[in-house]
Amino acid sequence: MLAEERKVKIMEYVVEYGSVRVSDLAKEFVVSTETVRRYLDELEKEQKLKKVYGGAVRLSEKEEPPMLNRETKNRMEKRLIAEQAVSFILEGDVVFIDEGTTTLQMAEGLNRFKEITVMTTSFPLTNQLMKTDFQGNIIFLGGLVQKDHWRTAGSLTTKVVRELHANKAFIAVDGVHPEFGLSCYDSDKAVLGQMYMEQAETSYVLADYSKMNTRATHCIAPLQQVDFIVTDRPAEGSWSNDNWVVTQS
Repeated sequence: MLAEERKVKIMEYVVEYGSVRVSDLAKEFVVSTETVRRYLDELEKEQKLKKVYGGAVRLSEKEEPPMLNRETKNRMEKRLIAEQAVSFILEGDVVFIDEGTTTLQMAEGLNRFKEITVMTTSFPLTNQLMKTDFQGNIIFLGGLVQKDHWRTAGSLTTKVVRELHANKAFIAVDGVHPEFGLSCYDSDKAVLGQMYMEQAETSYVLADYSKMNTRATHCIAPLQQVDFIVTDRPAEGSWSNDNWVVTQS
């Protein structure tokens, strides 16, 4: 098992149980306690957990706005970003579509495909596809229901995703920062976003201008780990434009 895989596993335990012990992790991974402490140091720097004596605990989280509140913000920008994202999908693709108000806007554009498979934790996206003429396959990724956000998450969801493979992953975030990377306010969602990237051949982050230069609570991944950032404004200053896709209004 690689170091990054061990760190993902540690976060799964933190999400599920609320805490982990260094001694238990050392036994499971068959590594030294010093190695485990190094993993915990790295995860703490990424603001994914908090180190305590003998182990680590789950971070207390800043409250994420409910789905209904998020849906009303920057609707036009989100629609343009979603249309651009759909343009990357090819007939026959298998895609992860993360829960989010921007990714939800992809639903209408997906109706043009007949032989794609959509895998998602989003109740609204699943509902939209079921109500329309969508002819592809839908795989709903079950798990713990987060009622305010109309999605599933948690250890059951990550276990399912770990067994899947996709051509593309479309990921929703709360923050994009040149140093902190991609982030969100929910630790379960952060772990899931990272796993989508690992299990997909190509990953796309969908983020409107309001997410730029923002650090949310939990780091999903560094910017260099995502293949493309789809947004509505070009990068400014020290940002690299190499993997940015800017919508045309």
